[in-house]
Amino acid sequence: MNRYQKIIIAIVVAMAVVISGTIVFAAFSCSKTDQSQESTQTKEFVTTIETKTLVEVVLYTNDENVNLREKASKDTKSLEVLPKFTKLVSDGTKGDWTHVKYENKVGYVKTEFLMSEADYKKAEEESKKAAKKAKRHQVKLKSTNGSGRVICIDPGHQTHGNSSLEPIGPGASQKKAKVTGGTSGVVSGLTEYQLNLQVSLKLKKALQSQGYKVVMTRETNNVNISNSERAAVANNAGADAFIRIHANGGGSGQSGILTMCPTANNPYCSEIYSKSRKLADCILDEMISATGANRVGVSEVDNMSGINWSKVPVTIVEMGFMTNAVEDRKMATDSYQNKLVTGIVNGLADYFN
Repeated sequence: MNRYQKIIIAIVVAMAVVISGTIVFAAFSCSKTDQSQESTQTKEFVTTIETKTLVEVVLYTNDENVNLREKASKDTKSLEVLPKFTKLVSDGTKGDWTHVKYENKVGYVKTEFLMSEADYKKAEEESKKAAKKAKRHQVKLKSTNGSGRVICIDPGHQTHGNSSLEPIGPGASQKKAKVTGGTSGVVSGLTEYQLNLQVSLKLKKALQSQGYKVVMTRETNNVNISNSERAAVANNAGADAFIRIHANGGGSGQSGILTMCPTANNPYCSEIYSKSRKLADCILDEMISATGANRVGVSEVDNMSGINWSKVPVTIVEMGFMTNAVEDRKMATDSYQNKLVTGIVNGLADYFN
């Protein structure tokens, strides 16, 4: 029996209890024919109140970032984004949606993202066990002295893309859009530019705790900064490493982490190839170690504007595929984002050592 069937059965059972209770009450009322009409109306009112209470079923969200929608459609307004294990009260279903109450809000949640109270207790226990196991095998931040070193972090993309063209590198005749909006999560609903900034801000904090000076190309989503302008921020800061944070899109079966760097014969920045390749390798190795994700590899490219305009060691980090449901769910969580950050910080420690 799947989760959806369990939820439907729980609600039906509750309704059956109500119906049977109502029938008993009706039979009782009929046998008391000597009672006044006023007394009968009072009991009917009480029965109505009890019916409403008995129909309500306690449910819990089974995933992170679950949307509470205004109506039974994913195209309607999200009233709240609920974390995993949020307690809700339901009084019925509508198609693939369940009508729920959360605090002072009433709306709909996709039934596949809900579980019964019994399943919640099992999941909570399993979650505690998994957390203990993860703690025993947790990859820790490597101790390093970042003092005197400058790291430039570029959270890829932005709220609105800019389709105006710019050369893909110094003196290039080929042009590309200045910047795009990126991809989005198939399950989480997060846009890539939101995810990139979430991870980048965590990375900034972690690097600063190691003594690095951190320069950000952006710290909000509503900006308009082209890829060449982002590289210029790193160049002007004299960054020891330029880390460009991105997430991938592709087929639903694709998964894993990859990094990018210029080719050895890149016509715009071949002089930074050796250091950039080392940077890409070190970060990829440590990210795989920290997350256990699939290793896609290092891709050497000539067509990425943000790389081609760089004068300092640079790598693009593709943290995972937002088009893969499992990986998308992971990347939306704080715990997995922290693992990604740990991998990048440890990769930088290896690079500088």
